[in-house]
Amino acid sequence: MEDNSYKNTRRIRKERKMTLKDLAKQCGLSVSFLSKYENGKSSITVTALRNIAQALNVPIKVLIASEEEQDLLVIRCEDRFSVVQNEKDHTIQDFLTKGGLFDMQVTVMHMPPHTSSGELGSHDGEEFIYVLEGEIVLKLEGHAPIHLGKSDMAYYFSQNKHGWENKKDEKAVFLAVTSSKGF
Repeated sequence: MEDNSYKNTRRIRKERKMTLKDLAKQCGLSVSFLSKYENGKSSITVTALRNIAQALNVPIKVLIASEEEQDLLVIRCEDRFSVVQNEKDHTIQDFLTKGGLFDMQVTVMHMPPHTSSGELGSHDGEEFIYVLEGEIVLKLEGHAPIHLGKSDMAYYFSQNKHGWENKKDEKAVFLAVTSSKGF
């Protein structure tokens, strides 16, 4: 895997209109070392990289991201990754984001009539759903079933067991956004 951290460090530092001296002062590294590092002539420790990330106010993952994983992600429809959420019912989950750079996992759920997401599950993080088409029932541990129609939304802690059901004769489509802790 190619090391992009020195290129990203230089790019972000310049975007922030910081000099090497400014960065050195904030991260506790010498100007000489930072100059060599930004020119790809010196390796770096994880501790030093963390100090640079803190000085630039970005997560380390932004510094080590490949050129394809910068601050903009465009995924064409034909390039989406899809999985069958519930094989029995053919519920499909289209992943709109991929890669570890972003803090949200965005998916579109396609639920045929009279289907469910399967057994209730849980994961770390938070989740937001927004109904684009049809109606769904959100099943959330500790709550009565919540009926959501087109343009309705729900936001919840996904550590609680949860799942969805389409009880109608029409398909349901909804956007599901999960914080990165969940994936």
